[in-house]
Amino acid sequence: MSVALPTRRWSPLRWLLQSGETPDPGAMARSGAFLYGSGGVLVGATVILSRSPRTYVPGIVVIAAIALAVAASLWHWRERTPAWIYPYLTAAGTVLITGLIFFDASEGSPYALLYVWAAIYAFYFYRPLVAMAQAVWIAVCSGAQFYLFDGGDIPFARWLMIVGTSVVAGAAVSQLVQTVRRLADLDGLTELANRRRMENELKRELLRAGRSDAELCVIMLDLDHFKKFNDEMGHLQADRHLKLAGQRWRAELREGDLIARYGGEEFAVVLPSCGTGNARAIADRLRQATPSGQTCSAGVARWDRRESHLSLLARADAALYEAKVAGRNRTVLAAETDPDLPGFADLPQVWAKMVPDVLEKRLLRFAYQPIVRLTDDHLVAFEALARPAGDSVERSVEGLFAAAQRLGFGRDLDWLCRRLCLERSRAVIDGKLLFLNIGVPALLSPLHSPDQMLLLLAYSGWSPREVVFEITERDVISDLDRFAEVLAEYRSHGFRFAIDDVGDGHSTLEVLARACPEYVKVARSLTHASAEPGARAAIRAVVAFAQSLESAVIAEGIESREQARTMLELGCPMGQGYALGRPAWRDAGEVSGETLSPLRLILPD
Repeated sequence: MSVALPTRRWSPLRWLLQSGETPDPGAMARSGAFLYGSGGVLVGATVILSRSPRTYVPGIVVIAAIALAVAASLWHWRERTPAWIYPYLTAAGTVLITGLIFFDASEGSPYALLYVWAAIYAFYFYRPLVAMAQAVWIAVCSGAQFYLFDGGDIPFARWLMIVGTSVVAGAAVSQLVQTVRRLADLDGLTELANRRRMENELKRELLRAGRSDAELCVIMLDLDHFKKFNDEMGHLQADRHLKLAGQRWRAELREGDLIARYGGEEFAVVLPSCGTGNARAIADRLRQATPSGQTCSAGVARWDRRESHLSLLARADAALYEAKVAGRNRTVLAAETDPDLPGFADLPQVWAKMVPDVLEKRLLRFAYQPIVRLTDDHLVAFEALARPAGDSVERSVEGLFAAAQRLGFGRDLDWLCRRLCLERSRAVIDGKLLFLNIGVPALLSPLHSPDQMLLLLAYSGWSPREVVFEITERDVISDLDRFAEVLAEYRSHGFRFAIDDVGDGHSTLEVLARACPEYVKVARSLTHASAEPGARAAIRAVVAFAQSLESAVIAEGIESREQARTMLELGCPMGQGYALGRPAWRDAGEVSGETLSPLRLILPD
């Protein structure tokens, strides 16, 4: 059964305004405000500094005031200014320049140079047809000035230089801009739009859809088993395959749709004026058009008229992930469930949708779980646990971090957790160590160096000796040499490290040997199985290894006094878990300066 796909209605105004890509309303407004404002200031300065005896100053002052008023209006309204108004503003600016020349009443008025400004703006933002119309308008206005106000005596050479310079300058700028745009906005391999171009275009389409009440959908596509294809066929053939897939998919889309290479073998499609049903039909057609007999998975999300472009992409990407998990070679629609319904916050798609909001609005709270000495329940330290604002302390946030990592925001979320925790914890945890979780990509990132961390500590009132970086088990450490170098650099400033979930996850003996951590945390899975012979042997091995490194051992997940005694017998002097103290919500603004008391956290026997 064939599906009739909607076509996007052609708009002459949109075609006239476009110059290779749809103009950015914000950029048009900012540039227009800059030119009008700068022109008004410069004109006012020329009147003050130097003027001809024949200059009609009131007229020039009025024009300068009008220019400044237009600049202020553009800056105030910015993206809300309709695109159709800009050609008229450019033409009006040309008229104002002509008025300046008339009121100046001097031969060879310097105000004629402002014609070039109008030409450059037009050639930068408009299609060539509209830009040339602006050049013709410059020729008409400057010619009218000479003919009507100079007694019909037209100095042809001067007029030709004004018009010619405006056109040549504008055309040169247009060529340079188009070259830069092609380089900046195209993916070098597939010659499709790149991620930057797609996100900018999506933001503009969301603005249009918001004004016109139109629907908009996004498709995320991913070639199935592409790594296997790459390994078997080689990189050159894989590159040809990516390029061919992009060409096939682009041929299936409507005029006005945009397909971009989002990264690796993943592609994104922006579908303006398209509902969910038609978007799914388009996604299925794209999957069928995948070349070389390979399959493709797709995720489709419809804009809910409230979310940001990042949230929309996150939902589409989460739907794609579900298509992969469900067996690949299928299309999955992003859930549009009411977020207030019970259980909704456990859905992977909702985690993905939450990531941009958490980063933008700093929606994080912190709970603190005590780490105690098992011999006498003495409080040694607290581990900070980040949670999205409004969530309960028991809810896992692995979905949030997994979604952030998949969307490319893993390091941003990690740094935000560190920053907010240190800012808010000083008044909460006084005189105790703070265990702070950190992901390996964030730790190794050159964007967040030890110097940045030292500045953050100084700002928050901490010293490096009071903070223990707990390396999480979420990430595989592939470059152990780099890992060891970074840890040594941090240690030179006084930082200490703990390895989390030893005996589980990715915390291998090789990682322990290269890290030489000050603290080793035994995985809760071993603690819970500590009554079994195999688990007891594994715990003793971890303890012996830690002792050889002179590392302190902490048993995680202790949920009974019996487990606490067993882990102490096996050589774990410290522990944490519900039997020793539940995580407690304490933000700096909630405790009025009081510290956490272990008496209120430790449960009775």
